[in-house]
Amino acid sequence: MENKPTLPRDLIEQILLRLPVRFLLRSQIVCKEWYRLISDPQFAISHFKEAAEPTQRVLFWSSQFYMEFKDVHASLNDHSSVVCHRIPPPPPPPPPHSMACGRRIQYFNENANYEILGSCRGLLLLHCKPDLVLWNPSTGFYKWIQCLPLEFKEDIYMHGFGFHERTGDYHIVLIPFNYDKANSVKVFSFKGNSWSDVSGRNAWFGLYRRQLRKGLFANDRTLHSRQFRTGFLFNGTLHWLASFTLFEYDPYVCDCVHVIIAFDLMEMTLFDIPLPHRIAWKLNYVVCSLFRMGGCLSVSVYNWRKGNHEIWVMKEYNMGSSWIKSIVVPTHDYLFNPICVTKNGGILGFKIKNGILEKRNNKGKLLESLYTGRQCNITYVESLLSLQSAVKGTSNKGQQQHTRLLGYAIY
Repeated sequence: MENKPTLPRDLIEQILLRLPVRFLLRSQIVCKEWYRLISDPQFAISHFKEAAEPTQRVLFWSSQFYMEFKDVHASLNDHSSVVCHRIPPPPPPPPPHSMACGRRIQYFNENANYEILGSCRGLLLLHCKPDLVLWNPSTGFYKWIQCLPLEFKEDIYMHGFGFHERTGDYHIVLIPFNYDKANSVKVFSFKGNSWSDVSGRNAWFGLYRRQLRKGLFANDRTLHSRQFRTGFLFNGTLHWLASFTLFEYDPYVCDCVHVIIAFDLMEMTLFDIPLPHRIAWKLNYVVCSLFRMGGCLSVSVYNWRKGNHEIWVMKEYNMGSSWIKSIVVPTHDYLFNPICVTKNGGILGFKIKNGILEKRNNKGKLLESLYTGRQCNITYVESLLSLQSAVKGTSNKGQQQHTRLLGYAIY
């Protein structure tokens, strides 16, 4: 009997590296060799770096415990471009009177509400009081993070989740609301498996101290929108949009300052990135969102006076003079919040108050719309990546592992 010709293993690997994640997961059942290859953590890293065209999705809740992930480049009415995943199950309930970190641990229940805190390399960070969970919807891997250093709802001003290539480490960043008193940023390292305090007061308040010396004072440190609390990861750095109202001594004369606040995950430092001067110091501009366009950090703003959205691109990172206005979309709708630019040049955005996902062309014309019901301003790139200590399924070994995450165990 003749042996059927087979392709070299290296060639098979190169072919598989160019397939989307959903096809790779199906290909695992072809044979044992393919299963071992696709399940290899090194293959997951290579696929994320070398994938021909990673599938970028916008995510939103379809129900309390299910999320829908829609391809940003597909038609909003194309139901085949949507995948649905159930969020990870809660950890087992603890024995009565169990204590950890000086407080009683609370566990999720059927009435719990999950909040999306960020996405990075195919992983999502979710919060449901009092814990966090790191989850890859495509593969089903997840990991619980318990015993937060702060009460999340009351004390956290801004948060972020990111990864830095040089350190090879994932980080969770929490900036306390009472920053004047705390004088530190809370950072969780997955390599170190611990929380740490990072000083950053000088960088955080540098801009506002300069304004104080000019006779201005910060009247309102409240972000204009809750969505600004979620950091956007770019170039190994987390970024937040912030808007502050500045008043002169005459209370009837006011102005507004917009700024990008950044946290470098390599250097562990806070700093500010200036926006274009005409945007940063004008009351008739509203900053909307941060995203990546053409490999550059980009910001979307709404011009009240002209009634259009403007997309500005920073050609050279952290160089305020390199901002250029790339796209002007005459929408006359300040509720439209751009999320990303599609391959065909369309603008995908979310109507904040109406719960509607919209796609417009570069002239502002509405092309498609889809009612989602809940806010969806976070994009997600599919991947096979996971942490080495991530848990899949509900095995006893996995459940014991997540309770030992911060160096203690619950029995």
